[in-house]
Amino acid sequence: MDEFLDEPRSSACAALPVQLEIDVVFMPSGRDTRGLAERLRGLGVSVQAIPTNTVHDLYQAISHLGEFFGAQLAADSLNRAIREEVA
Repeated sequence: MDEFLDEPRSSACAALPVQLEIDVVFMPSGRDTRGLAERLRGLGVSVQAIPTNTVHDLYQAISHLGEFFGAQLAADSLNRAIREEVA
């Protein structure tokens, strides 16, 4: 049971995408998330898979999110800052 709901967590979560009218979900890519991604797409939700396996993936993810949200300059700045900290 969810402590905030009077019903089991699984049934509450299953209805969330429809109740919240979610347009897009960002999730890590991988075989463990394929089923969920397919379910969300079946509900009309756009799913953006974000690779998260390597440091290079992190930079790519930041760039992808910056492009998606129209904040490419901020994404580029964040990538530069991370590279400087790691170096």
